[in-house]
Amino acid sequence: MLPTALNVGSGKDFRDDHLNIDCNGYWKPDIVADLGKPLDLDRVYETERFGPVMLVPGRFKTIVAHEVLEHVSDLVTCMTTCLTLLAPGGIMDVTVPYDLSYGAWQDPTHVRAFNEKSWLYYTDWHWYLGWEEARFVLELLDFVPSSLGTELKRKGLEMEEIVRTPRAIDTMRVRLRKAMLTEQGRIEAGAESAETGQAPDLDRFCIWIVSPADTPHHHAVDEVAFGLSAAFQRLGGQAPIVRDPRAIGSRRPIVFCAHLLDSTSRLPEDAIIFNLEQITPPVLAALPGYLERLKGHEVWEYSQTNLRQLESLGVPRRRFCGIGYVPELERIVPQPEDIDVLFYGAENERRKRVLDELREAGVNVVSAFGVYGSERDALIARSRIVLNMHFYESRVFEIVRVAYLLANRRFVVSEVAPGNEYESALRGGVAFSSYRYLARTCQKFLRDRERREAIAQEGYARIRTLPQEDLVRNALFESP
Repeated sequence: MLPTALNVGSGKDFRDDHLNIDCNGYWKPDIVADLGKPLDLDRVYETERFGPVMLVPGRFKTIVAHEVLEHVSDLVTCMTTCLTLLAPGGIMDVTVPYDLSYGAWQDPTHVRAFNEKSWLYYTDWHWYLGWEEARFVLELLDFVPSSLGTELKRKGLEMEEIVRTPRAIDTMRVRLRKAMLTEQGRIEAGAESAETGQAPDLDRFCIWIVSPADTPHHHAVDEVAFGLSAAFQRLGGQAPIVRDPRAIGSRRPIVFCAHLLDSTSRLPEDAIIFNLEQITPPVLAALPGYLERLKGHEVWEYSQTNLRQLESLGVPRRRFCGIGYVPELERIVPQPEDIDVLFYGAENERRKRVLDELREAGVNVVSAFGVYGSERDALIARSRIVLNMHFYESRVFEIVRVAYLLANRRFVVSEVAPGNEYESALRGGVAFSSYRYLARTCQKFLRDRERREAIAQEGYARIRTLPQEDLVRNALFESP
């Protein structure tokens, strides 16, 4: 059976589980062919291992091109052929010498070297090459350091600085995925290519969660980021989640936790900041420089209250992107409920008062901070009530937390939020209460399991009326 993996420029890297192609018969590849020249797709190649073979468009799930593209005389022809031979969604795995390395030009048969921008015309600017049916999407861009780069990394230099140091990087590894263009995408590409030089499409985004090593709190946005990525997929695109900024490549990043960046870190000019922080004077005072970042980039905002604040503070490019539902977030498996009330998040004095009142009434309360993912989900699964309280008196509704709970059919008691745009959509599916009566509301529902289950089921039905893909579509296509 013919393999579904193609090894281009196989040379001495002959792979038994691949179809091997090389322009030099000395290496005894399966097929002798030069992909730097237009390929005759009607030709039948006689192979020793597989018999007669035709290189049929869309035949291969994977193409490997390791240390090859720097030798190819006509790279556009080669990349066009590889795109043609790949199946939709297929992966092209590439390694090439980095342009500041010794290896880039020590070999006299090299005709080019590569850097981070070398992939732009095969991805976002595909229209320039006349590609109308499909394009590549950059899924991974990584660097292999030289001995110098390894030493600089050991000394504590950031990779961003190492990459700029001559002879510090030997090789660049790239993973490209074949994406088919929709009819609308082809129309937009034609119009945009003349006007702006860029074609809008749903494959050009990624979701970057800023993830400093010294804090786990960036995991608080994991579910929102996952939901956003799933929404792009439901809209027909791909927006992978990355934590290492080197993986952004030519994509346009939607940035979560931008407030965790240090003051010297710069965002790409086209970056979108997805703000999940409350826009109040105390918060902004605790996040020096954050407001200036917001003013310098397009901002997606989950709260209409925050959106009004951003306008008053002079943030020019603002879009509303609410938090909603994707079925992929239904992941909490029910367990025996031995926790009466669960609260997770940072405690302050106003939150502590309610928790203390519940404990004094004999309620089994668990308060968790810095707990995320499966560990937090295990606590949620064991809880009769999950309590949501505001941290600040400004009382912006914590839809980030509540949407995930409702998608998993959990019963929520929540403090009301004046002017909250989500409350009317969720009313009947969340037990809303004023701050003063939160503890009493919890005690009342602890005695009524049937009512808790009915409200939780209604909450699930309500959150499903807010599909995340609709919210993302509105953010993408409405005027800021």
